[in-house]
Amino acid sequence: MPDSGSSPITLSFADGDDLALPRRHLGRLVRRLELWREKQLIRKTLELAGEPTLVLDLSRVTGLYWPVLAEHPSRVIIAAADSPAQLEARLLRHPLPQRERIRVMQATALAVSLPDGAVDCVFCMRSLDENNRRTAFLRELHRVTRDTVILAIRADHFGPCQKDLAAAGFRLVGRFDFLPLCSARRIAVLRKFEL
Repeated sequence: MPDSGSSPITLSFADGDDLALPRRHLGRLVRRLELWREKQLIRKTLELAGEPTLVLDLSRVTGLYWPVLAEHPSRVIIAAADSPAQLEARLLRHPLPQRERIRVMQATALAVSLPDGAVDCVFCMRSLDENNRRTAFLRELHRVTRDTVILAIRADHFGPCQKDLAAAGFRLVGRFDFLPLCSARRIAVLRKFEL
């Protein structure tokens, strides 16, 4: 005979919100995990590239990767964007020791106003997509770097891009998937060779 003093425990999932994180918090958590993974892979790519000391940052999101790029105590970062004023504003958000090693310049991905072989490494976290400017973009990276390029490439474009990379004067040193076996993006480390 059931105990009349006890009542069954029920959990309501009707709204789906009782035990779930609010969507905006979940979105922030996912983004933090993505950024953690990106930083982890960036460290690996910098190591594979020989820990370059002079790096040109052509990433689409200005300043996002400066903290991890600046982890090497002697690394100098040249940050390039269409708007130097935007770069300067972003620079003020970083601690002084990092800011002292970041130089700001105006440039586009197709026209970097630096001499040939000016940097040890070009760091570019904008996906190399399939388009008619890809060859010109890769040739500009080849011109500016004296050694390596760290480049984000969409996984579904990776095969076709390899021919373009070779034609532009790069050989693949290594690649890392953001999520092994199911990632939409990869980071490739390329080494320059003379054409």
